[in-house]
Amino acid sequence: MQWSSIIFHCASTDARLLCAKLSTTDNTACSTAFETFTPVPTAVPSPAPTIPSSVKYCATFRSNYAADANGFFAMEIIDGVAKYAYNVNLTHFALSSTCSGLSSKGLKFHLHSYWKNSSASSSAGSTYCGATLTGGHYDPKLACSASSQSSSTGCANLGRTSSKGYLYSCNSTVYGSGDYAAW
Repeated sequence: MQWSSIIFHCASTDARLLCAKLSTTDNTACSTAFETFTPVPTAVPSPAPTIPSSVKYCATFRSNYAADANGFFAMEIIDGVAKYAYNVNLTHFALSSTCSGLSSKGLKFHLHSYWKNSSASSSAGSTYCGATLTGGHYDPKLACSASSQSSSTGCANLGRTSSKGYLYSCNSTVYGSGDYAAW
């Protein structure tokens, strides 16, 4: 698999709050989400992606491992286009106090490069969701944000680091406006 985990971060502080291993195994928690996805366009982006033409990924958050959060993250990729859905119940989430503004600013999430927690398929907090167990952001095309898994390797070799004057310009404003050429 090209990526192995989903990490939910606190939107106000970027703290890692929840994480779970992504799996291609069928999972009843995600089956309903897969049924609600609308068909995706059949046009294949150029260059064509190196992923299978159709694949489903699922991650589940189990309350006993994830500080009383529970739910799922489902993603389906068809011809290089991803659709996703998630439903995470944070009603009794034990770490909500570590995220200032959780109720007003919410969470953000990223795909991360690996999953090395052999004792659980979901976890919570910076220790169990940290870079040593989940890696950095999945970055196959070396866009090279500071959080990229490749920041000290491929990005450094290309000179795409802030110390070399590289500015990572992908952000929600640029992406949200549809200006994909800007990044």
